[in-house]
Order: sequence, then C-alpha cells, then structure tokens
Amino acid sequence: MQAKKLKEKRNGRKNSNTGTDTYDITEFVDVNSSKINVALPFKEVRFKFKDTKTFLANKFSEINNRNWGETFYNEGQDLAEKEYKIEVPFGHLLYERLNDVDDGSQLNIQWGYNVDKSQNAYLGSPLLFYPILVSTGDISFVDELNADNEATDHKNLTSVNLPFNSVSNNSATNDFQLNFNRETNEWTLDTSFAETLFTNYSNYISSVFNTKQRLTKLKAYLPMRILLNYGLGDRFIVAGNQYKINSISTNLLTGESDIELINDL
Repeated sequence: MQAKKLKEKRNGRKNSNTGTDTYDITEFVDVNSSKINVALPFKEVRFKFKDTKTFLANKFSEINNRNWGETFYNEGQDLAEKEYKIEVPFGHLLYERLNDVDDGSQLNIQWGYNVDKSQNAYLGSPLLFYPILVSTGDISFVDELNADNEATDHKNLTSVNLPFNSVSNNSATNDFQLNFNRETNEWTLDTSFAETLFTNYSNYISSVFNTKQRLTKLKAYLPMRILLNYGLGDRFIVAGNQYKINSISTNLLTGESDIELINDL
C-alpha cells in the first residue's frame, strides 16, 4: 500500500527496462522560452596521460604521430571547432619485453626505461602500473665482478615482479589494459587486451557526440511533486518528445526552473 501511494505521489511513469521515471511536463513549460542548440560545443574529446616523455613512449609518439595510450573520439562533428581534453595527472611508460640475443625468442623479462629522449635520467609525473609476479625461467644476472670488470658470479632468478600496463599478462584471464586506446600489449605483442579506460565511457561519449543530438533550453514552473522526486537519470516529456535531463536550476522563491534537456535518441 505504501509503495502504491508513493508512486501516485510521484505521478511519473516507470520505465521497466531502465528503472527510471518519466514525467510529462508539457503543461508547466513556458512555450515562449524554448531555445535549441547543438548539444556540445566541441568537435571531439581526447583522453590522454599528462606525461609520456620517457624514451620508448616518446619514440612511439614520433612514429605514430600521437601520444602513447591516448585516444580521441568524434562523430564527424563539424558544428564546433574546440576540442575537449581529459588529461589524467600521471606518467605513462611504454614497456619492453626482452628477447634472447642468440635466437630471438622472447624472455620472461619486461622493463621500463625511465629516461628522456636523450637517454638522460628523467623524473616525470607519478606513475601508475600493475606489478605482476612472473616466473622468469632460466635467467640470471651478474652478481660479482673482478678487477678487470669481468663477471665472476651470477645470481639465478626464479620469479620477479614486472611492470605492466595490463591487469594480467594473459588476456584470457583479464583483458583490461591501462590505456585509453587499444594498444598492442608489450608482453604478448598483440591487441587481444580489448577493454581500455575509454570503453568505460564509450556508450556515453558516443551518445553525446551524436551529430543528431540537440540541447533544448526552456523555462518551466514545475509542481513540487516533480521537483521533490525527479532524478537526473529520469526523463521529461515535452509536447510528446522524450528528453534526458542535462541540468535543472530552480528559484524556490518564484518556482521558475531553468531546464536543459537533451533529446533521447
């Protein structure tokens, strides 16, 4: 009984697929206030890391004409000139898996070269990476030198924590990579790590950059039963058209709301 009363109070229609409410606000809208503009004043959005100036990452940028790990998105948007940039405040190394100099086979060692393009020591922005414990196989390093700088002893390794830009070194276990773009994985040398930082935003970004998307601005005098219950995930209907809520600013003294709506494609 309580749930029924609450639904009647909200006077909104529940969408069974999304769990959101839909309110028809047509009768409360000031019809002379409506303005329709392009939804976004940007031609594209770019996702990047602040610091990709280390040696290998810089070499990647020179070869590919873009920064290591970055991506951008647009939908052929030609209604704006500006670019919207999202830059995370971290360094981002490109790692390298070593090969056996005798036969060219891959070794179970991966490293990061933290120097600048001139191969001088480089102190960049804070670094994010995944440490993964890897069995190294038949690998050792020089542990002792004689007076002639010749190796006299070696220390064998059985396992070591290596730096990765992926959660796992096997995409079948976890295919997430710490890049905005779907990059070739440094360990496997393929693109099987399909989930990126950008894929978390892709559905939203593709919707707001749709060239058919429009932003409608209007004024309305919404009743309290709507003002007290709507959520930004709900939908408004105006003259038979359904919209997503972009923003609402309400003057509680006058009851007037300035509303921004995006057409629900």
